[in-house]
Amino acid sequence: MDKKKIARIVNAWGIKNFSFKPLKGGMVNENFLIDSDIGKYVLRKLGFLKGLAGLKKELDYLLYLSRSRFKYEVPTPLYTTNNKLFVENAGSVFWLYRYIEGNVKNNVGYNQIGEIAKMTLEYHHLTKLYKKIHVRSATKDPFFKKGIRNFALSLMSKNIVLLERENKQFIKDISKLLLILKELNVPGYESLPTYPIHSDIKCDNLIWKGKKLVGVVDFDNVGRINFPLVKDLATTIQYCCLTKESGYKIDIRLAKHFVEVYRKGSELSDIEVRSIPPLIISNWIDLYLYTYWLIKKKGVSKSNIEKQKTAYAAAMWCNQNASTLAAALL
Repeated sequence: MDKKKIARIVNAWGIKNFSFKPLKGGMVNENFLIDSDIGKYVLRKLGFLKGLAGLKKELDYLLYLSRSRFKYEVPTPLYTTNNKLFVENAGSVFWLYRYIEGNVKNNVGYNQIGEIAKMTLEYHHLTKLYKKIHVRSATKDPFFKKGIRNFALSLMSKNIVLLERENKQFIKDISKLLLILKELNVPGYESLPTYPIHSDIKCDNLIWKGKKLVGVVDFDNVGRINFPLVKDLATTIQYCCLTKESGYKIDIRLAKHFVEVYRKGSELSDIEVRSIPPLIISNWIDLYLYTYWLIKKKGVSKSNIEKQKTAYAAAMWCNQNASTLAAALL
């Protein structure tokens, strides 16, 4: 997008004089930093995975967190001069929030993971008080078995030509991953209550000032699917509780500390804890498929090939170590 197009959009919020730059990160939505004479903002373009109805639910939820005085900053949507929360332009939808000052840490240690647990605990207390968002419940398709399998089958379509090497590797990998997916099972998981949670609490989405956690961004999953609260714990363990020498092997000490700090303010049932490894495995398989879909759509890139390899290795490692991880967290 060029400056003229962005100028037409941000004018809805009364922003006239500004500079802009695309923000890195995110695989679905587009974000732009707007540095204006009246402040710094993030302009967010609605991605393809969620429609307008879902966005409205997300924005209402973010306003709820702000009104509830959540101790951490979130992307609170701003009203336009016409008292609207978003604008539509050239077939796309945009909304705006004040830029949250701070930094993103690529890796977190023992103390930081404890801070993330405290934030997650407070966040879950608030989300349990929020009125239910009426969307599909993730427990109706436990660990996304049906959804992931259907996604995998759709990617085997011959309609899109891909380099033969990538196709052969995909067929080889996915056959193993789908066998693992088929075996995922935690009796009682289907009965866990579901909520409109973040479900992507990882380093990329956490804002720090020094040693203090000050903000959480990217609530895109809100308004799409409701999850059990333990989904947030699984995602943080998956991405933040990693060994120093690996991009996917879980550091049991960090994961245990994260759960112990969380437990100081909220009970965790055996069903929830035993669900953590399957949720992580399912997440990795889903990411493997998504990166393959990107390769088919946009062509082979080194970045996506590496993401795909990591997702495969991570799913295999977690499957092999699932019992050890669950036992350490119980």
